[in-house]
Amino acid sequence: MKMHAFFSFSRFVRLLACDLQLNFKRYLLTVVGGLILLFVITAMNTSYHINYQSIFWITLLLLGVIIGCSFPEMSDKKTTANYLMLPASNFEKYLSQIVIYILGGTFIFMLLFYIDVHLMRWILQTRHQVHVNIFEWKNILSMGGYKFTWMIWVIIISVGCYLFAVRLFFRRYAVVKTAFSLVILILLALCSIAVWLRLFYPCPNCDFIGDLNIPHRIVFRCHIGEGIYSFDNEDVLTLVIFNVSWIVFLVLGYFKLKEKQS
Repeated sequence: MKMHAFFSFSRFVRLLACDLQLNFKRYLLTVVGGLILLFVITAMNTSYHINYQSIFWITLLLLGVIIGCSFPEMSDKKTTANYLMLPASNFEKYLSQIVIYILGGTFIFMLLFYIDVHLMRWILQTRHQVHVNIFEWKNILSMGGYKFTWMIWVIIISVGCYLFAVRLFFRRYAVVKTAFSLVILILLALCSIAVWLRLFYPCPNCDFIGDLNIPHRIVFRCHIGEGIYSFDNEDVLTLVIFNVSWIVFLVLGYFKLKEKQS
């Protein structure tokens, strides 16, 4: 009975269906608007060469805005009260927003990105009769070496989860507060990394503020494919902070929703 009160698959599906039915027009306008906006931005930044990675970063930025619009009912006291009275558990309400905005939003915007760049390639090849650089997901998703790519994606996921969860904490001036608090958190993370490295890997001849030549020490090496990648103290600490932070953000968001319910 406790498990059923916490999560019921049939009840969860009904909640998803209800959300999609109530917000179908808004979601449809978001998808159409996102595709048009992406195409306009791509057309403005394309001559005879498509910079896929720049367009991909713009897509991620738009996705972040959409994720930050989660829990739309929480923007008003009346709609908040109606939303909290829905016959579903807190976990089901929270999970439904994750499925719609994080999972669904990511899938939709990656699909829009794919349609956008291929539509632009087709236009350039048919109308201008030029050879356009080939599109490959591997080149888009990789941002340098494997280690750097891993770290960048962990940071992106962490920022996305923050944008999702922080929506429950701010009601008035949510955009300004979200942007300001995100900058503060990133600065705190960077300062924590710097302080940690200075304390445990001291450099007597380095200026704390002006000299960033922190002595790097290899913590471990791993074999991935045919390559050997070394992770030093700074890499490991960065991965730990951002891998833990996205979990913490999601957990805090859930308990904030639970607090509002009570």
